Amino acid sequence: VTSNQQPTTPKSTKEEANQIALAQAKGLIQQNQASLFNKAIAQARKIKPGDPLYQQAQEDISRWSQVILDLAEGRAKQGNLESAIVAAKLVTPDNPSIYAKAQKSIVQWQVGLKQQAQNQTIIQESQQQLVRNQASSYHRGIINLRKILPGQPKYGEAQKLINEWSNQIYTIANYRASQNQFSAAIQAAKLVPEGTPDYQLAQNAIARWEEERSRE
Repeated sequence: VTSNQQPTTPKSTKEEANQIALAQAKGLIQQNQASLFNKAIAQARKIKPGDPLYQQAQEDISRWSQVILDLAEGRAKQGNLESAIVAAKLVTPDNPSIYAKAQKSIVQWQVGLKQQAQNQTIIQESQQQLVRNQASSYHRGIINLRKILPGQPKYGEAQKLINEWSNQIYTIANYRASQNQFSAAIQAAKLVPEGTPDYQLAQNAIARWEEERSRE
């Protein structure tokens, strides 16, 4: 009885070694850890041009490089610029396009990191000048916080504080009005800045308190 089965050609030792190298590289990968993707790339780079599986290795390297950059960008969006820069520096030059994007992002994030430090100083200075129950101190703090512009690091934090301090000014004004100190209440309420949730409430209160004051 003759068999139709064709004899198989054994894989070359080189190809087996390359398969092992790629398998080891993939085994290093863990989600959200840029350093391990970098190690995987280093492992895949052991497969040289002309070797079996070289093309596959290059495709893996490009894909992993993009993953590293994606991780870096994700960290940057969360405001963690230092960690983003560390990750982006792990992108290797194997894929020139991805590498160029990483280098450009690093420069931008370094500028952002400097801006982040400056804006953190603004926030701290604004907080330090607050005086309890002194509406004008909260108003000065708000003016200072408005130096932090949209799109800059810490902008969201600054806006949150602006709204909180505006509410505090309005609370101070209401307390003064409750003590029949209408002139002082109006003076405080006028410090509630436009564009905050309490602005219209303060404007309405001013109108009421002016009427109350006129009856005195």
